[in-house]
Amino acid sequence: MKDAPISVPLLPGERLLFEQPVKSEYAELNSKNLPETAARCALLLLFPASLCVFMASELFSLIWLGLLGGALVAEMVCYVRRKRRSCCSVRVTSERVICMRQVGEELRCRVYPHRCLSIQPIGTKLWFYAGADEHIPMVDTGENAPQLARLIQRETVFAAPAVPEPLDERHPLLPEGELLYATGQHGKKEGIRAWLWLGLGVAFYLSVAVAGWMHPPDAWPVWLGWGAQAGILVHVLVVMIQNSIPEPFAIGSGGIYTRYGCEGMPDMNRPHTLVYHADGTVSALFSLPVCAVSFRIYLWNTRCSCDMEHLLRCVSLRHAGSPESHST
Repeated sequence: MKDAPISVPLLPGERLLFEQPVKSEYAELNSKNLPETAARCALLLLFPASLCVFMASELFSLIWLGLLGGALVAEMVCYVRRKRRSCCSVRVTSERVICMRQVGEELRCRVYPHRCLSIQPIGTKLWFYAGADEHIPMVDTGENAPQLARLIQRETVFAAPAVPEPLDERHPLLPEGELLYATGQHGKKEGIRAWLWLGLGVAFYLSVAVAGWMHPPDAWPVWLGWGAQAGILVHVLVVMIQNSIPEPFAIGSGGIYTRYGCEGMPDMNRPHTLVYHADGTVSALFSLPVCAVSFRIYLWNTRCSCDMEHLLRCVSLRHAGSPESHST
């Protein structure tokens, strides 16, 4: 694997045990990926096709459906090419298993602390089990797989995180007396392709409305169908605009605080996904128990240099009084 331009920083006291490139699940165009992707594209075309049949001329329908179909095929080809070119590797440290995928100028990471894993050697490979919904590629470590599994378990049993000191300042999101550990902004940055698709959808539904106004369809439910689909598009537009507006967040002793209040601590006190960007910023995707949904936090203006998973674990242990925080 080529050297990645972006690296994942190790936690304080963490040691790298080994790193191994793995075969991407999209490394080959198999019989499963393409039919699934093609089926999703065909399903998306059913909505505009249902409008064109009743509200527009045959030439109008052929032009628009050809344009939309061509755009979907191009998007599918670009998606497969991006996946094939992505570099994947699994890094095993004394604290975590990190599944990394280099895509362009981004390094996407799934982080699994050893305390949340079952580690089992199978032949010459190590199998890491994190739950039915989590997938960690098996890594081939050769004949020393059993010894390496015991080494990982022995090194992490007594691992104790160095608790970071809270920031000596107040934050408007935190209640009185709450300790502050980090600040930043959260939101969701949509890529240029998402906005191009949205613009294409707006142009399509507006042109269909003009065509229907110039040549009104015979049945009024056709207009109802146009309104329902256009309403969905407007909802998507509003959500994308709202998500793109950054909002402040803070990490205190009670968990993650947003303008909606305390969201608590994420599952297993870690981000679901970390994305390291070429400009030095880090994005974190969390799954929070309160809202049962994921939201993205961009660590712009963050005041803490610690790894996010390390920080959340330390905060949780420090204020839960866990004996793990006093291990030696």
